[in-house]
Amino acid sequence: KLVPNGVGGISNYAVNRAISLYPNPASNNYLYFDADIPVSRITVSDITGHELIAIQVYPPYSGIDIRNLQPGLYFIRFDTEEGIGIKKFLVNR
Repeated sequence: KLVPNGVGGISNYAVNRAISLYPNPASNNYLYFDADIPVSRITVSDITGHELIAIQVYPPYSGIDIRNLQPGLYFIRFDTEEGIGIKKFLVNR
């Protein structure tokens, strides 16, 4: 259930610029993010859109446990008060 850019008036570009994701590609058990805007929820999906991880975010939360993800390409959705941002990341072990 990923939202493409511009759907419903959401400015993904602004949200995506406000969030950085590292390391990418990820080779360890955690993926981290820094955000200039408050993030309320994070959802990780595979390339078919199947939701694999869903987390309610409470500050100062900044890490996502990805140890159960197989190597491959994933999408991460950030729900913020500014809208929804979607980034992709690679798990490479």
